[in-house]
Amino acid sequence: MKARVDIVFCYVFFFLFVFTSLAILVSNLSSTFSQLYSLLTQDGRIFDIFLYFFYFSGFAISLFSLILSSWNHKDEARYKGVMLILALLFMFALTLGLLYSTHQVALLDLVFSEGAKGGFEKNPYAIFILGFFYCAFVVFPLSYWLLGLRFRANALGKFLEYIKPSINVVIYTLMGFALQGYYHKAKPIYYLDLACFLVGFLALLWVFYRYRKLFGFYEMVNLFLLCLAIVFFAFSSRVIESVDFAGRYCFFACAFVAWCAEWMIGYAGESKALGKKSSKKAL
Repeated sequence: MKARVDIVFCYVFFFLFVFTSLAILVSNLSSTFSQLYSLLTQDGRIFDIFLYFFYFSGFAISLFSLILSSWNHKDEARYKGVMLILALLFMFALTLGLLYSTHQVALLDLVFSEGAKGGFEKNPYAIFILGFFYCAFVVFPLSYWLLGLRFRANALGKFLEYIKPSINVVIYTLMGFALQGYYHKAKPIYYLDLACFLVGFLALLWVFYRYRKLFGFYEMVNLFLLCLAIVFFAFSSRVIESVDFAGRYCFFACAFVAWCAEWMIGYAGESKALGKKSSKKAL
């Protein structure tokens, strides 16, 4: 079941990449539609709809996993507690987004009272959003593999080991960081943004070099798309650097929901009896 989840989100990621790239390409090549990508990233446009889709998907996955885990008699409070919290957060995000969509007010505007999907000039809190995803979905998993980090053999350690983001989730997150202008930075914070992305990308390539077995067919395809995107976005910096962060947030949302689906459905889908049986075989 977990493998099927990975495949589904690989297709979602591919669609999001193609849609974003086509919008940027049209903005690059057409003088008539030169503002297309900028318009699509504004509040209430298509990228907001994508975000609502991810909010709903996250809520549905969390709720489904709670029900399925109860059906399979998986009663660990730590797992089900996190599922419940995330389900409520997704529902909160979706409800506020839909309630205020008619007023063209972004969800993060409500939380921070700022233009949350602009650059760092419009929204100083964007650094915290990007920082969270960078630490949780890039630094944490890549450090685990590169530095040989291991968790303690207690309940919390096993939980952190289980929910560790996969290679695909890392790639989805890095795609969001790749979607930026690569030249003519307005402030030093933009150079920090670019430097963090490049460090994360090089670390991912080093993981690929050292641990090739972690990369199956879909991981290889996604890595190729990321490399292709870096070249394309670099040549399209003129279009990207002056627009809001909505496109980046969609890739981050894709990564977050994919991460939730991987560990939630993986945990809930295995029956308790089957888990005990496999543990005895391992012993």
